[in-house]
Amino acid sequence: MKVPLKKMAYIIFFFSLPFLNAQEFNTAEIQRELGFFTIAEYNRAFMGTMGIGFSGAISFNNRVFINGGMALSKSEFADEIYTFGTLKFSTSNRRNFYAGLSHFYFSMPMYHMQSHSLFPFFSYDGRRSGFTAGINIRSSIFFYEAPIQEMIMTFRVYYHFINNGKFLFGIQLANFSDFHAGNFGSMWFALNGEYRINSSWLFYSELRFLQSGVDSLSATIYGIVFSGGLKYSW
Repeated sequence: MKVPLKKMAYIIFFFSLPFLNAQEFNTAEIQRELGFFTIAEYNRAFMGTMGIGFSGAISFNNRVFINGGMALSKSEFADEIYTFGTLKFSTSNRRNFYAGLSHFYFSMPMYHMQSHSLFPFFSYDGRRSGFTAGINIRSSIFFYEAPIQEMIMTFRVYYHFINNGKFLFGIQLANFSDFHAGNFGSMWFALNGEYRINSSWLFYSELRFLQSGVDSLSATIYGIVFSGGLKYSW
């Protein structure tokens, strides 16, 4: 019997739920966060694009995290819409290990194109370094044609050279972000930084280098993206 890809993602996710201890919510310490950012991108397909976005998050005892957001970008040739939602929870008493499920939506209305992705994953989020790995189960539609179903290996690794509570500076290598999951070979490299203004406000920025795929251990630069914004937590 053939199991649909979306059902497979939910099966993997719900089999992971026993790792979540419901007693965590009895005396939960709740933290909330709101963010706003702007994006400037130059790429070989659409030349210059500008965008804005926002995100929100809530966490319980730093064990359970729920977050989501939306981003809009515009160029002379296309408009793009991104949304995402993620549930992530600790899988052990060592709180750096997590399992979760994300949903990504991407649309280019001018080209009648849209895609939905379900992304079950496991991650290690350390203070100095970490990684995320999972399967991106994507369904894409172009010009009202039959959906294209794909399963794509998805990953992200990072390393922080500085992370002292006030400043953060690090690097990332990935083929997905909070808002979008791409093809396996469409990896990007980024420099990212944060500056904590006070206990509530945080400024963050990222410089990302895009490439259009990997062939015989070589890559072609596709574009560059700069994003920056503020987060407020309480």
